[in-house]
Amino acid sequence: MTTRYMRRFFDPRSIAVIGASERVPSLGGTVLGNLQAAGFPGELMAVNRRGGDTILELPRYSRIADLPQSPDLAIVCTPPATIPQLVDELGRKGVRAVLIVMGGLSTPAPVASGAIGFAHSLLGLRLASGKTLQEATWEVARAHDLRIMGPNCMGVVVPRNDLNASYANTMVEDGDVAYVGQSAMLGLAVADWAKGHGLGFSLLTTLGESLDIDIADVLGYLEGDWNTRAILIHFEKLQSGARLMSALRAAARSKLVVVMKSRRVPVSQEPEEAIAAGLTNSDIVCDAALRRAGVLRVERIDEVFAALETLTRMRRLRGERLAIVCNGIGPGMLAVDRLVLSGGQLARLAEATIDALNDVLRTVWPDGNPVDLEADATPELFAKVIHILRADPEVDAILVLHVPTQAAPSLPAAEATIASANEILKPVITCWMGQESAEPARQLFNEADISTFNTPEQAVDAFMHMVRYRRNQAELAQVPPLPGPNERVCQTAAVWAMVGEAVNAGRTLLSDPECDRVLAAAGIPAAKSYYVADAGELREVAAGLVPPFALKILSDAVCRPFAGFRDTCEHGRGVALDLGSVGELEAAAVDLTAAEERRDPRQGKRGFKLQRIRRGLDSVQLSMGITRDAVFGPLLFFGSGGSPRRIAGDRQVGLPPLNRALARMLIDSTAAGRALDDVCEDPEQLRDAIARMLVCLGQLVVEVPTIAALEINPLSASADGVLALDAKIELGEPLKTAILPYPGRLEEAATLARSGREVLLRPIRAEDAPAHAAFVSRLSPETIRYRFFQPRSSFTRQELSQATQIDYAREMAFIATAPNEEGVAETLGVVRAWADADNVSAEFAVIVDDEMRGEGLGRMLLGKMIEYERERGVLVLRGTVLPDNAPMLRLAEKLGFASSYSEAEEAVAISLPLNPATDDWQRERLAQIEGEAE
Repeated sequence: MTTRYMRRFFDPRSIAVIGASERVPSLGGTVLGNLQAAGFPGELMAVNRRGGDTILELPRYSRIADLPQSPDLAIVCTPPATIPQLVDELGRKGVRAVLIVMGGLSTPAPVASGAIGFAHSLLGLRLASGKTLQEATWEVARAHDLRIMGPNCMGVVVPRNDLNASYANTMVEDGDVAYVGQSAMLGLAVADWAKGHGLGFSLLTTLGESLDIDIADVLGYLEGDWNTRAILIHFEKLQSGARLMSALRAAARSKLVVVMKSRRVPVSQEPEEAIAAGLTNSDIVCDAALRRAGVLRVERIDEVFAALETLTRMRRLRGERLAIVCNGIGPGMLAVDRLVLSGGQLARLAEATIDALNDVLRTVWPDGNPVDLEADATPELFAKVIHILRADPEVDAILVLHVPTQAAPSLPAAEATIASANEILKPVITCWMGQESAEPARQLFNEADISTFNTPEQAVDAFMHMVRYRRNQAELAQVPPLPGPNERVCQTAAVWAMVGEAVNAGRTLLSDPECDRVLAAAGIPAAKSYYVADAGELREVAAGLVPPFALKILSDAVCRPFAGFRDTCEHGRGVALDLGSVGELEAAAVDLTAAEERRDPRQGKRGFKLQRIRRGLDSVQLSMGITRDAVFGPLLFFGSGGSPRRIAGDRQVGLPPLNRALARMLIDSTAAGRALDDVCEDPEQLRDAIARMLVCLGQLVVEVPTIAALEINPLSASADGVLALDAKIELGEPLKTAILPYPGRLEEAATLARSGREVLLRPIRAEDAPAHAAFVSRLSPETIRYRFFQPRSSFTRQELSQATQIDYAREMAFIATAPNEEGVAETLGVVRAWADADNVSAEFAVIVDDEMRGEGLGRMLLGKMIEYERERGVLVLRGTVLPDNAPMLRLAEKLGFASSYSEAEEAVAISLPLNPATDDWQRERLAQIEGEAE
């Protein structure tokens, strides 16, 4: 992602409308009229080849070259065939931001001059025949280093800046929610819907075809926008998976992000949206990616705003247990049904709570929840029960359902509920059923900033939005357990050797023996297999084994991953099971050989693979492996094993690399994972074993990116453990994961200057959270103040998670670690840097254990960060230091940092140039940064 020239789209100082018109129904007229109606404070310029002296009281310019200045933003509202030429003219004028409203650029571009005046050449380059207008436009844009939003773009609305550069027919109110979409028509609908519901926007835009600027770019801009508290995104099609994941994860760490994705089923998808091999639905990939990014996905447009209302108004959930209060058991049971069917958790009230409820209610349900106040419940009773539930540690949130009655009319009951809700820290959701009498109460809740809904189902759905968002945030910033001994055993060199042999031989498929060796090198246990060349050798080997047997003939068709998914007739091909004797084994070998010869007479002898089948154990067939998605790259999958029909409905995916905690989440999301409860007395042991295998596969696909597909099916899980019974591997071009793995290459040994103690300088890992917490707890109050600019007595679990759970894309943290006297690794110092989306500037902070003073550790850490950011191409490294932090200021001076004191901030700004600016936009950004520092 890049925010290069993005300010010019969202906060321009001057705008030119190309194709401006006084005809309001036209695009040019509508856009220009909206700009004037919004009160745009900058200069507006109207360009049109035809017309009078003025357009909507603005001077008319016939040509772009005639404009009195180069505008910050140009909005092109002309027919598609004119756009490449106009973009060329705008580039020559020095424009760096162009918004293209019109669509239809997929048609061929002209290759000769014509009525539209598009020359034979484009910046001296002849257009190839068959090139589309969109491709021609992109060529011109790149040549002039300008950014394009669109084509087929609704425009941009930023109410705070009095900017309505769109053809929307609704005036958008100011707010703290940003909307970014791909469909112009849906964007118009959202604007109109929001106005009717009193919702304002900090920014509203749709990007259309995203020729240049895409959603990842806009997210990079919004991440640093203090006026935006929440971001709503609508996707029709996902693209640039790695960039998108980095942008989503960065935004989700500081803002609420809600996503809606259309085109979820094959019939609504475009032909190029291929489904990954081994999967039957590409939408599960999108689901997995959005969960890993820590954002909330909703399915319907009404859910978008319901989720937004709940999550921006409600206090943060500390758990998922819901208590339900109602004045009638019917509505309460509707809520219970919806909650359980949605995967929610009904709170089981504590005994003390049930005793307290018995003191104020006539009857209490055995488990106490839902709490039925009955039809004659008074407003005072609602308040008493809410206060009782407030004290229950088993309750994390409260849903209050109300049906208007003579004893408890809507308004008095609402007032009592509001008063009680304002006195407790737990989230309270309300549902006032009915219409005429309930509407004033709902208005009261809205004024009190308490979420309210019309039906129990809507209220529970809103609560589940909170639950799913909490779970996804946990997936983004969870603290995994320390790695076990089998989690880092991938013998990469051995795997690369086998891959190299196959590539040198011109093969993309690994043989069965090679697949077994790959699994062994990756630390994945596999069943014992015997490989024989012919029936005679098969008889000799089988004579020493106890039946029953499984036999597989070795052929390319049988060795290809996901053969059964490509053609269900292929499932089971080349395999014979439950062979009870050597005689049956020999007969099966003859049959399999004959069948393969009929299918492909050109194949030579390929031999057989023999396994014993274990009996007498309860077991479940699973499958796991590696596949590739066109957008998000390598994926790990897990689910049921066996036939494609059995697999199809249960297979789920995760984005590598995984740690054990993320692997467990993947396992628990499947029916196969839940079926492990029936296999043995200790299913958790099986789940841990499977999680270790998934972690190993994640390391394998990261370290050997030429593995395009790996299918372990079946994978047998029983009381004896988990074993891979069969594996197939296919090679392809190297492909990186969408989420960057731990950069082990940056680890470096060092020696402390004074004590001579050996330390390891390395990137921080999520597993470092406990050591990081201990490190922070040892810091003196002065050191804490120097680092955080204020006294801090404690840090939350979420803060510690965010400090250790980084994506290594734009944020990097190096720690110095060494074993203490007990042999346990402890953190001695940390340096951290955050780069902006364009790699122009990175801001750093460094902190060292007080006992390490005089060891030169701060200089080691900061020096390592300087070299890292220089190699990444960052232009300037910046920091902020308190004036009395003399040690840091001395270190900065020794390392060549420039410094300047800011009276406004009462702090010293330090900066170190790392690389020279090579483009005008970089120099512009550096000047802007220097201006902000002053």
